[in-house]
Amino acid sequence: MAERKVLLIVGNGFNHLLLNIVRNYPFYRMPKVIKTSRDRMVEVIERITYLFSEFKFLDILKENHNANDWEGGLTGYNKNCELLDNHKLLNEPFAIGTILKQNMHLLVQNQMKIVADKFSNSESQGSYKDIKRLLPSFGIKFMDRLRSNGITDLSIFTTNYDGILDTLLTDQSNNFLFQDSFGYSDIQNTLKFHPQYLYRSHFSMFHIHGSYKFLEKNGETFKIKAGMKNENPVMVLSGADSKEDIISSNHVLSSYYKKFISNLNEYDRVIIFGNSLNSEPHLKKAIKENFDRIGTELVICSNNPNKVEEQLTGYYNQFIYKFSTDDVIRELDLLNLFYQLFNEDLVNCSRCINDFNKAA
Repeated sequence: MAERKVLLIVGNGFNHLLLNIVRNYPFYRMPKVIKTSRDRMVEVIERITYLFSEFKFLDILKENHNANDWEGGLTGYNKNCELLDNHKLLNEPFAIGTILKQNMHLLVQNQMKIVADKFSNSESQGSYKDIKRLLPSFGIKFMDRLRSNGITDLSIFTTNYDGILDTLLTDQSNNFLFQDSFGYSDIQNTLKFHPQYLYRSHFSMFHIHGSYKFLEKNGETFKIKAGMKNENPVMVLSGADSKEDIISSNHVLSSYYKKFISNLNEYDRVIIFGNSLNSEPHLKKAIKENFDRIGTELVICSNNPNKVEEQLTGYYNQFIYKFSTDDVIRELDLLNLFYQLFNEDLVNCSRCINDFNKAA
């Protein structure tokens, strides 16, 4: 049987679908091992999913620069700072724009620590465990959908910083089903990055923009274990224009990005799941340079796939399959959606919304 290799890009839209599933979970079926109420679980997942809305200065940047999101707002701010530095009428002995950019960088770094703390607190308070208890077999069922479609290799690249997807993609004993290249470390309560693992596993998942669990220490990036406070988190919180530079400056993230590019060159299907691509110029550039070729399949799965398709104009010139996430309100709905996304025959999938008569 021929190898079938798939690359899956997962964004915050996955968490939104999980929210729908928890909101619609019947009260009478809630597992007794879960001590919190369904409404409390919804509240916790909402807090994780919409965490950046708590930082009002990011909303101000977004509004002031007429951007789609806070990352676009930061991009606009940085460009204005550069204009200040280049303005010929300003005869200041120092670069005002550079100073403003540095101050904003310090502010964002501080917010990064707050974000990591909030995610860690959710983990320490058992929020992730409750998600797993609610959907204990999700990981195994997900793997079943892969294997029944003959998928031999799956690389997941998530732009999320939280641990929701990691928690769900575990077996019944809470062992991770996907390799992230972290393993044994001689430093207590940490896992060390082992780049030699990157290309060994057929099923891998990478936080390509970092994670609340990634700790930078003495020039190295470690993954901290549960319950540990992260004093120097590695997360790409920046304007869209500087993401690739930040990724390149970190050994782990740059290794993930090289793996992303390598998979784009080798794999024939890319699925963009719940990611708007609004502030991901580096991902779009990588797709253009390494995946835009005849014989490939690009699939968008979103609540607004047409809008995501617009983001790929000029980056991918082949046919794009579009799948809707409408009415995904149960675990089975989500699993069946993934089954269709992994199916060899995309044209006849019920969630595919393309008008093939028009395309013909």
